[in-house]
Amino acid sequence: MRYTILILCVLATSIGHIMFKSIANILKDQGFSFSLAFEPMFIAALFVYGFATIGWVWSLQDIPVSRAYLFMSLAYVFIPALAWFCFGETPNLRYLISTFMIVTGIMFAVA
Repeated sequence: MRYTILILCVLATSIGHIMFKSIANILKDQGFSFSLAFEPMFIAALFVYGFATIGWVWSLQDIPVSRAYLFMSLAYVFIPALAWFCFGETPNLRYLISTFMIVTGIMFAVA
């Protein structure tokens, strides 16, 4: 259960990054302004990051930080996958091989 929460934290952080990319796309068309602070997607992304941070701190109560931080590398797996789904950014063979290596490395280190 404790690792499930940790993975959900990384997933939430990854979703937050995708939400920030959506905001960046909006700002690219509109130009940067302080209206960003009132953009619903930006506010939602901050909340997602906030919940991920709370979950991260909660996870660190039971998991050593040296082990927990390994799971943060899953963001390198989740973010490109979400970018493919949300923005049509096509992953290449190097991404797939790297994903396999990251997941295998985490499994090897945690087992």
